[in-house]
Amino acid sequence: MMKTMMKLMKMSELLLILSCVLCVSFCEDDHQDLNIFGCSDSDGEFMYTLDGEEVYYADFNKGEGVYPQPPFINHISYGEGAYEQALTLQQICKANLKNSRIGMKDIPVESDPPSGHTLYSTDEVELGVQNTLICHVTGFYPAPVKVEWTKNGKTVTEGTSINVPYPNKDRSFSQSSRLVFTPQQGDMYSCSVSHPSLSKPLTRIWDVEVQQPGVGPAVFCGLGLTIGLLGVAAGTFFLIKGNECSYPPSGHTLYSRDEVELGVQNTLICHVTGFFPAPVKVYWTKNGKTVTEGTSINIPYPNKDRSFSQSSRLVFTPQQGDMYSCSVSHPSLSQPLTRIWDVEVQQPGVGPAVFCGLGVTIGLLGVAAGTFFLIKGNECS
Repeated sequence: MMKTMMKLMKMSELLLILSCVLCVSFCEDDHQDLNIFGCSDSDGEFMYTLDGEEVYYADFNKGEGVYPQPPFINHISYGEGAYEQALTLQQICKANLKNSRIGMKDIPVESDPPSGHTLYSTDEVELGVQNTLICHVTGFYPAPVKVEWTKNGKTVTEGTSINVPYPNKDRSFSQSSRLVFTPQQGDMYSCSVSHPSLSKPLTRIWDVEVQQPGVGPAVFCGLGLTIGLLGVAAGTFFLIKGNECSYPPSGHTLYSRDEVELGVQNTLICHVTGFFPAPVKVYWTKNGKTVTEGTSINIPYPNKDRSFSQSSRLVFTPQQGDMYSCSVSHPSLSQPLTRIWDVEVQQPGVGPAVFCGLGVTIGLLGVAAGTFFLIKGNECS
């Protein structure tokens, strides 16, 4: 199936022509192959994506084609003439751009503001450990948006990046910007999004708030965990030795793409990171029943530490009291990791509380035994 879309955008400084071709391959499982190209007076864009992941783009500044493909897939090539084809399409695009300016100079500009704007970290926050903030914007037209980052009120550019706009099925666009950072207690970050349809930028605030336990609980918890972890360490050592080429996810988050409104369609995103090898399996439930309709999952994406990240999505319409869950299976896990999300309150994980409780219990048993023998020893003296 071939589907061609032409969008003409007129702005004060930028006029963009964007063409997309959507192909569905004839395989056992259908895949979406998307070709995007466009131009302006000073810039151009040409790229191919597969199932939402970028597999080829033309770098017009360096004069070459780039294949940003992970090493675990079979290499996909578009032939030696791919970059030359991109150059030819740029010339055609700029010629059409000139004609479009003449023909559309009095036509009102179509412009839609973002319908969703979220800011979150890819991994669970640990003070002093490098992490990544993701500012995701969706539902806007035309593309692109402009994203600005701040830290404690000051503009940040180092460690930032932004992907090319990705077309949604409703002809709007999505785009994500990333900021690599090292969290410190009390730091505050913001992501501001500008678009021609907005009278002022949309801003989301994210601050570093890691609760520090008091000295007393920390001592008891530390003693208990030390005793408990001695036993856990031996089992972990043999588990790792027996499965050296496999390790479980280090992060598992479940969140809604947009702010929740009852009766308004939304998307739940289950993001998993830090696992090896790829992929993971993701299962969805609604009110305890398995859900498959409206679900999707992208291909695994390699991280810098050679682990992988992967996201699954569930399109849903929130109703009061509904409860959803996302369960993740991986060869390194003895049982699936599960996150719960309900329409009223998102339920936090209980893993750290369980470990701390077990550690304190074991520690107190050791203290009780030591006190008993100390008293018995004094009775004999």
